[in-house]
Amino acid sequence: MAESQLSCLDEAHVNQRVTEAQAIFYYCERRRAALEALLGDGEKAYCERIKKEQLRDFLSSPERQALRAALTPYEDPAPPTSRGKSKSKAKAKALPQDQAEPSESLAYWPDRSDTEVPPLDLGWADAGFYRGLSCVTFFTHPPMEEKAPHLKQVVRQMIQEAQKVIAVVMDLFTDGDIFQDIVDAACKRWVPVYIILDEAGVKCFLEMCRGLELNEFRIRNIRVRSVTGVGFSMPMGKVKGTLSSKFLMVDGEKVATGSYRFTWSSSHIDRNLLLLLTGQNVEPFDVEFRELYAISDEVLPPVEPLGELSQKDVRLVSHLHVDLKPRETLDRNGKGEAANGDATPAKEDKRFSNRLFSRRTRRPAAPRGVTGSVPTQSPAEVKLTTGKRPSDGSSGNVSGKTSPSPAKTSNCVIS
Repeated sequence: MAESQLSCLDEAHVNQRVTEAQAIFYYCERRRAALEALLGDGEKAYCERIKKEQLRDFLSSPERQALRAALTPYEDPAPPTSRGKSKSKAKAKALPQDQAEPSESLAYWPDRSDTEVPPLDLGWADAGFYRGLSCVTFFTHPPMEEKAPHLKQVVRQMIQEAQKVIAVVMDLFTDGDIFQDIVDAACKRWVPVYIILDEAGVKCFLEMCRGLELNEFRIRNIRVRSVTGVGFSMPMGKVKGTLSSKFLMVDGEKVATGSYRFTWSSSHIDRNLLLLLTGQNVEPFDVEFRELYAISDEVLPPVEPLGELSQKDVRLVSHLHVDLKPRETLDRNGKGEAANGDATPAKEDKRFSNRLFSRRTRRPAAPRGVTGSVPTQSPAEVKLTTGKRPSDGSSGNVSGKTSPSPAKTSNCVIS
C-alpha cells in the first residue's frame, strides 16, 4: 500500500488541511472540477465554476486552448463477438444471466493486454560505480565569453567523440547537422544510438530524415522511439501531456542538458543555456533515460530501399565486421530485459520496414534464445573483403584484433 494509505489506517492520524500558501500544496479538487467544466462545456462554464467556487483563475488563455486541443476521448469497448450459429445464440439467451458466457472483456488475453518492455538491444554502457570526476560546466547562447564555444559546437563535439553509446531525449529534433553526426557515429564507428522524442515532434523529425536521404544500412544501428507526458485523466477522456526534457548522454560519462533543443532556431536566434555534467552527476540521467525508453513507442524513420551501396559505404563496410551484427561486448541494458544482440523477430521486421511512421501495440517478448533475422525480400548481395588482404592469412573484426583463418573473401548479405 502507498504511504498515504498506510498513514490513514493509523487511529491517531489526522489529515491536515493544506492551503495554497503552503509549498506542499499540489492537488485541489475544486480546480479539477473547474477543469472538467472547461473540457466538457467550454470556457464559459469554466469561468462560472471559478466564480462559484471563489477560485483564483489558474489557467491562462493559451493553456485553456491547449488543454482542450489535447483532450483525447476514451475509446469505446468493442462489442462482444458473436460465437456459433443462431441456434447457439438462442440457447445463450435462454440461459440465466449468472450462467451466461462471460463477455470478452472479462476474459484474459495475454496477447492483447500484456505489453513488452522494449530492450536496449544494441547494448548499453556499463559505467560501474565510479563514473569519473564530477564536474559542471555552464554554457550560454550568446556566449558569455569571447572565446567560449557556442552550444551547437559543444553538442557536436560530444557526439563526434562518442565511443560506447549515444542517448538523446528531445522534445523537437530538426537540426540536420547534429543528426548527420549521429548517423556517422552509428554507421562509421558503430556506436549504438537511442533517440526518444516527444510524440508531437515526431512529424518534424521525419521531415528532416527525408531530406537526408537515409538508407537502411546507415540507420541500422539507431533506435528511435516516442513518448508523451504524464497526462491528466478526466471522465470524458484523457489530456495528453508533452515531453519537455532535453538532454544528451554520451558513453554514460557525460550529459548535456538545459533549455537548448536540437533546432536551427535554438542555435542561432533563441537565448539558451546548457549544462555539461560529468562523473556521478550522470547517473540520474542514465536511470531516467532507461525508464523513458521502457514506456516509449517505436518510430520508423523514412528510409530509401537499400539497393546498391555507394562506393563510400562499400569502403566503410569492407573495414567493418562483415556480419553487421550489434556489438556483443557491451553489457545488458541495466534491467535484465534482454541480452545484447538479442532481438525478437517482430522487432527486426519493424526496424527494416519502409513505412514512414507506425505506432504499433507492443507484444510479449519472444522466448529467450530466439534471435531475429533480417527480412530477405529482394536481397542485394555485396561481395566484400575484410580489412586484411587475403595473403595475410587473417581476418579483421570490429575491435581491430586479428585471428588466424584461411585466406578467403566474405559474402555480406545486406537487405
